[in-house]
Amino acid sequence: MIEDQLRSADEPAPGQNATAAAAPLAALLDREIDRFQQPQGLIWGTTTPVFPPQLEQKFEADTCRVRVRDLRFTMIFGTLLYYLSAVTDPVFVPDLGWLGVIVRTIGFPFMLGAIIFGPQLHGKVREIVIAITTVVIITCLAVIPALSAAPLAPYAFFTALLAMIYANTTLVLRFRKACIFTAISSAIIVSLAVSHSGVHNALGWAIALLTVVGGLFSLVSNYRIERSARLSYLLGTRETMRSQALAADREMLKTLSSTDELTGLANRNALKRWCANALTSTQNHGRNAALLMIDVDHFKRYNDFYGHMAGDVCLRTIAQKISNTVRSDDDIVARFGGEEFVVLLLDVDPRRAWALAERICSAVEKLSLPHANRSDGSTNVTISVGVASSTIGAGCTLENLMRTADRGLYMAKRKGRNRVETAMSNAA
Repeated sequence: MIEDQLRSADEPAPGQNATAAAAPLAALLDREIDRFQQPQGLIWGTTTPVFPPQLEQKFEADTCRVRVRDLRFTMIFGTLLYYLSAVTDPVFVPDLGWLGVIVRTIGFPFMLGAIIFGPQLHGKVREIVIAITTVVIITCLAVIPALSAAPLAPYAFFTALLAMIYANTTLVLRFRKACIFTAISSAIIVSLAVSHSGVHNALGWAIALLTVVGGLFSLVSNYRIERSARLSYLLGTRETMRSQALAADREMLKTLSSTDELTGLANRNALKRWCANALTSTQNHGRNAALLMIDVDHFKRYNDFYGHMAGDVCLRTIAQKISNTVRSDDDIVARFGGEEFVVLLLDVDPRRAWALAERICSAVEKLSLPHANRSDGSTNVTISVGVASSTIGAGCTLENLMRTADRGLYMAKRKGRNRVETAMSNAA
C-alpha cells in the first residue's frame, strides 16, 4: 500500500540514507583508484597491491567465490602437470626408477588437502595454506634431481623452476605471499642445485642464476596480474555503486513526485495515476470499488486560532491515523488538497466501506486534538466522511466516484459534521 511509505516531513528518504552510508566507501574507492592509477615503472611501481583493511574485507567477500573456483581448477590442473612431469624422469634421472614417483607422492596429501579444504578456509588462511602447499611441491621436485647421480639430473631442476613460475603466474598467489614463497622456493632450488653440481661447477651456478631470474620475472607478472585485477575490481565497484546511487536517486525522485510533502501520503497526482490503472484494468472489471472523501471539520477556524504550524501538525497527525486505520495492499490514501483526504478501496462493498469510514471518523475523534475555536459546541478536532461505492467497469471513474462521495460529504456537513454519509454512484 502506498501509504506504507508514510514518514514525517523531517525524516530523510531511504535514498538519502543509502547515499550517506555509501559516501565513506565511495571516497575510499576514489583514493585507491587514484593510487592504483599512478604511473608505474618499467617493471613495477611503488603501489602495493593491497587495500586498506575495510576495503580488503569487501574485496575478499566480493571475489571469494570466483577466487575459490579459479584456485580449485588451477590446483587440479597443476596436480596433473605435477605427475605428468614424471615422464621426463627416464631422460633426466634414469637411475632413480620409481623413486621419482614416490617422492612426488609425498606432496600429494598436501595438494589433495589444499584442493578439498583450502577453498573453504578464510581468505588469509586459505592463501597461506596454498602457498605452503606450493613450497612443498617445489621441494619435492627439487629433491628428485638432488638424489640422482645421472649426468642430466641438474636439468631436472628446471621442473621445479617451472612449478614456481606456474604458482606465480597461473595460480597467482597474493603478491606479498608470492614474494615470500618465491624467496623460499628459490633458496631451496639454488641450494640443492649448487650442492649437487658443486660450488665450482658452472652448471650449478647457471641453474641458480636462471632460478633467481625466473623467480623475479614471475613476480613481476604476478604483481601486474594482481594489480590489474584489483584496479578492475575498484573501477567495477565504483561503477556499480554509481549505478545503485543513480537508481536510488531516481526512486527518491519518483517517491517525492508521488508523495505529499507535508503528510507523507500519496499526493493528488499519484492518486490519479493509481486510480487510472486500477479503474481501467480489465483484470479489475466487476470488482467492488469504494471511495471515501474526508474533510477536517472547521479547519480554517483551527488555523486562524492555533496558527498554520499547529495546523500542519494537526494534518500530519490525522493523516497518520487514517493511514494506520486503512491497511490493505489494494488501497490508497492520499491528501487531495488542503484539509481533504481521499481513500480508494478495492474489493470493499458499501457496507464494509461505511464501517471503515466510521472507524476512521471515530479514530480521529479519539485523538482528542483540542479545537477551542469551533462554532458548533465541540471542543476537539473531528472529520466528516462521504462514501461512494460502485463496481469497476464502464462509467466507473475517479471523477464519478469523487463527485458521488462529495455529495455524501456535503450531507455529512449539513447534518452536523463528525459523521459519515453515503451516496450511490450513478455508475454502479
